[in-house]
Amino acid sequence: MIPLRVESSLTMRNVSLFTLLCLPFFVSCASDSVAPKERIVSEVSRSSEATPTQKVRVEPGDSHAEMEDEARRRATAMGSSLKAELMAAMGKGGPKLAVEACRVSAPNISDKASTGEWRVGRTALQIRNPKNAPDDWEQRMLTVFQARIRKGEPVMNLDASEIVEADGVRTFRYIKAIVTAPPCLVCHGPAIEPDLADEIARRYPNDKATGFVAGELRGAFTVSKTGVQGPAPGLPGSS
Repeated sequence: MIPLRVESSLTMRNVSLFTLLCLPFFVSCASDSVAPKERIVSEVSRSSEATPTQKVRVEPGDSHAEMEDEARRRATAMGSSLKAELMAAMGKGGPKLAVEACRVSAPNISDKASTGEWRVGRTALQIRNPKNAPDDWEQRMLTVFQARIRKGEPVMNLDASEIVEADGVRTFRYIKAIVTAPPCLVCHGPAIEPDLADEIARRYPNDKATGFVAGELRGAFTVSKTGVQGPAPGLPGSS
């Protein structure tokens, strides 16, 4: 692939800040299929709008807390790999090349972080890549996040998990909010440099991931594990 030449006024200091702080906010690249309508079997959430409804009986090694820990670990691993890719791209060609690296590399990184029955990705309500559109569960939880933000909760504290059922299969779901950091405004803010805006428009003609300000909810990491065990739907759980 031929690196894209960048005409940009960013200094190396800005490039470094952009790379170190903005890595998770490239929510435009990892694909996420839309799931069928899901029925909640059990829930663990830090949201006042989504409180626990029942306990879950799971196999040893698959407690809700253990699955949450594994979900966080996989999301972190994906973020670390993306950071390395974006640092290399930014060093070679600045934001334009970072956009290209995100488009090409992020799906592969997501695939590597997704093993066995685990799937890792990113999503947002305002997407750049249509393959990252939120499914029903993700959209619901991002909407809950917005309600929590309006009540004054810090974006960085927002996460939630629950077990849902679709077509007779129970799936553990986890979602963690991504905050818009100042360097992310280079590609997602209200005043993107014209040459970079042209490149984004060329890659993503239906882009909706602009106009953000620092501190806003940008999107979320999303992690799932299929085939988890649990009580029969509608029946009280047991530990």
